Amino acid sequence: GLCLSAAALLVGLRRHEKRMRYWGYALAAAVSAIGAATLFEYLFAADLGIDELLFRDGAIAYNLTPGRMSPFSAWTFFMLGIGLGFVRCRHAGWLAYVCGGQVASIGAVSLLGYLWHASELVTDVWLPPVAVNTALAFTALGLAVAAAHARDTSLSSIETELSPLEIKVVLAMAGTLVVLVASAS
Repeated sequence: GLCLSAAALLVGLRRHEKRMRYWGYALAAAVSAIGAATLFEYLFAADLGIDELLFRDGAIAYNLTPGRMSPFSAWTFFMLGIGLGFVRCRHAGWLAYVCGGQVASIGAVSLLGYLWHASELVTDVWLPPVAVNTALAFTALGLAVAAAHARDTSLSSIETELSPLEIKVVLAMAGTLVVLVASAS
């Protein structure tokens, strides 16, 4: 979900190509679908088999269902997909701000819980918490969604290239992904 979110955001920055816009919408819809499917699993005590689709969870943690993300993470993915879908929309772009703000807030509250060792925020048997690395990613993605909409509405010219800062962010995210995958094996 985080990789799809980052890809949707990157594609959303390439606003001069109509074909890329459709890829951005498809990626944003996939992010929302991941969140909605997990929320469905929680609400209806269902098992759609997506919890351990990519990786097997052998750890004993604060989660009754192995591999399943937190319901807070599921809601955040659902909202993140909506926000990413409305980043380029001028008339309903306020949804990008609302969704991006909510995503960043959930991530920030979780991060503060870990930083302050607030066990009320980071441990719960019934509702597993957001993981610390996921909280950091949610905070960054939520702020990026709001900033991307602000950037899209404030610039009148159409850019065809990524700025040096955007290239550095993409390279940093790619490097982080490589380290994450390498450390998981």
